Amino acid sequence: YTFRVWGMDGEGTVSGPIEIPFSIRPAPWLTGWALTLYALALMGLGYGASHMRSLARRAAILETEVAERTRELAAANRRLELASLTDPLTGLSNRRFLAVSLEPDLRQAVRNALGTAAPRERNSDLIFYFLDIDHFKQLNDRAGHAGGDEVLVEVAVRLREAARNTDAVLRWGGEEFLVVSRWADRRSGEVLAERLLQVVGGKPFALSSGASLAATCSVGWAPYPWRPESPDAVHHEQVMSLADQALYLAKREGRNRAVGVLPGPDGTRLTEVPIAGQDGAAVRLVRSAGPGPAAQAAVPVASKLDV
Repeated sequence: YTFRVWGMDGEGTVSGPIEIPFSIRPAPWLTGWALTLYALALMGLGYGASHMRSLARRAAILETEVAERTRELAAANRRLELASLTDPLTGLSNRRFLAVSLEPDLRQAVRNALGTAAPRERNSDLIFYFLDIDHFKQLNDRAGHAGGDEVLVEVAVRLREAARNTDAVLRWGGEEFLVVSRWADRRSGEVLAERLLQVVGGKPFALSSGASLAATCSVGWAPYPWRPESPDAVHHEQVMSLADQALYLAKREGRNRAVGVLPGPDGTRLTEVPIAGQDGAAVRLVRSAGPGPAAQAAVPVASKLDV
């Protein structure tokens, strides 16, 4: 910059100018170095922001991948858990399924019996139905193992059709099945037993080989709680043991039939069975015949039941 000065005396004479050159230094924040630093900082911020956006995108992608892998792992675990609870041949649940899922039903059945959940007049029992295919070894010998497997698979399908959606249908092992009828009435327990006999023995089994095989089954059943007035007195495994013994009684009486066992005594009382220390506790049997003349003609035979 240049500072110019002119002077004037009292008579109006002008003199000058006098020039004084000078310079003004910029503020520190406006110097070239500062501006350069600003530019570098802005470039750095731009890079940092871009890098942060890139990191955020990578983090989002990684989070999505982790969530997807977690879902896949959870699905795989569910498949493994389901496989461990499922019979691989028939697709029915297996014994382990019953072990891990039955306890809530048992507690509910006890509450039902005590009247804390529902009136006793309503369906409130669990009924265990054991079912065994009659003469399955001979059937397997005639049809071969592949044919025997086809019969087992078809039996599973028919049992599902006979049972309600609320019932559990399990392959208990070999040619033996278990149906757990939830919230049923023991007074009409033979209704499902007869339906099971009918769906298995009512029509032949068509095999992929073109052969057609007739097969029947035997059923034994018992309700839980054993005595509604004292629902905790008899363990459910003892009730299942009674149903299993009733199944073998049905076989001894000629097969293609069902035998239900209920607390007695009454007019059809056949035997005394000690249960859970209740000396002299009696049972009565409810018999049902399967389809076909052979079952109708078979004569029941008395047989001792033991827990």
